[in-house]
Amino acid sequence: MDKPVETAQSNVHVTYHQLYVADADTLPDPKYLLVFDNGLVAIQPGIAVVSTGIHTGNVAVTVQIWDQAAPAPTSAHQEEWDEIAEVTLEAHDAGEVGVVGLMSDLPGLPELTPGGPGRYRLRIYARGRDTLVDGVATEPVEDYLIMTWPTQLDDQEIIYRQTDDYGATLRASAQHARATRRWGGEQ
Repeated sequence: MDKPVETAQSNVHVTYHQLYVADADTLPDPKYLLVFDNGLVAIQPGIAVVSTGIHTGNVAVTVQIWDQAAPAPTSAHQEEWDEIAEVTLEAHDAGEVGVVGLMSDLPGLPELTPGGPGRYRLRIYARGRDTLVDGVATEPVEDYLIMTWPTQLDDQEIIYRQTDDYGATLRASAQHARATRRWGGEQ
């Protein structure tokens, strides 16, 4: 099948630069440090945290649910986006993964894991994160496309595109955090 089973779009209210793709009632676990090695998404058990350029406000999110692996993005499609990363998320407990902002109402997007608990691939596309970094956006200035499908494998992360300045800043920060921990806090 070359088309998603379901596609939907909604504005999602985000705070603290965080857009969640999370299992029901799952929040980031403070025992895990949120490190955005790829500049876009950090994975924890039951949750993917997408870093938005805006601090607070609305972002436009489109979701596509696939029943098998979505085709790899073409070169032309990649050019439409600033960042594209693919990761694996383990949906546990209820297996009801959805898109939501921290402390905000559910945006009315469909559940991304119709098969219930298990492993799912997420391919996350982002553009516009450099538009209003750290700002407040009442109207969306950032767009996200989140594609999901079931998988049996714990596949490695795939990076298709990394071009925005905001993502470069997050990658540099993650590299610095790892170097600092490796050397016991000494620089």
